[in-house]
Amino acid sequence: MSASVPAVSLCIPTYNGASYLGATLASAEAQDFDDLEIVLSDSGSTDGTLEILDSFKSQSRFPVRRLPPPGPGMVVNWNHCIDRASGRYLKFLFQDDILAPDCVSRMVALADEDPSIGMVFSPRELLMDDDARRHPFCCKMEQESGHVHRGWKRLDRLQAGRLLLADPGLVTHGPLNKIGEPSNVLLRRDTLKRVGNFNPRLRQVVDLEMWWRIMGQSNVGFIDAPLASFRVHPQQMSVANSDPLSVIAELKRFAEVVLDADYASAFTETTRNELQRWRRKNLAMQYLYLQYRKPVHWLRAQVGLRESESWKSLFTQRSP
Repeated sequence: MSASVPAVSLCIPTYNGASYLGATLASAEAQDFDDLEIVLSDSGSTDGTLEILDSFKSQSRFPVRRLPPPGPGMVVNWNHCIDRASGRYLKFLFQDDILAPDCVSRMVALADEDPSIGMVFSPRELLMDDDARRHPFCCKMEQESGHVHRGWKRLDRLQAGRLLLADPGLVTHGPLNKIGEPSNVLLRRDTLKRVGNFNPRLRQVVDLEMWWRIMGQSNVGFIDAPLASFRVHPQQMSVANSDPLSVIAELKRFAEVVLDADYASAFTETTRNELQRWRRKNLAMQYLYLQYRKPVHWLRAQVGLRESESWKSLFTQRSP
């Protein structure tokens, strides 16, 4: 292959990521796979990120391209990388995540075995700093999303993506995103050309919707070893988008998209019913319910009612 057309484009979209970016770039530089380019795309950082990127570009052993600034928005930045990357495979690395040194080489080796593989993924570890361990939502993420790949009923080294979409617990068992974040996924460029870019209508589950599209049209490879580390911290987008009404609205949009997709025929009846329930959500009624729920939860706490107890139990003999 010509040196001007690398096997892999390692795409690093950034925005005000100076706090952890040094470790992220060091993990990119440490890859034991040589046939790759590094694509940097920043969407308007003001915290020193640009200086870190420039320093890295001047010292890296890999070809490094700094893209012109994209439009505003996280998903716009991701798609900006896809549109301008040149490799046969695309590998995202987010600004606060870390790759194992053999991450790219092992994923490419599996993808090269079969051209029907549209993506390869692996387990990832969670990185929790002190601020994350003091933040309730970050602690919840650690409890619920530590081993997302274990949510599948069956997971093989190579399987048809539609078999995963037909998993009986696709949306009802374990975490919703059982693949993980883009940092622990390798994407085949030809597959992306068929399925399209990330959907800008979505924010929190935008990667999951892409994974399902790929599953609908290709095989999926899995390497049973943690090849990436996903950093959990209070400043990440998952935390910013975690208020209950935003989550409900996102799931409603997600359900609207996936239920109309051609791969929806692979869903079980349980999956389809749950997605239809999300799609029917009335956001105005959800807002009123959430406003009502806050004082009710406060009052329950004041009178010492546990989650499993009814109001009636206040007037009956309660177990200690």
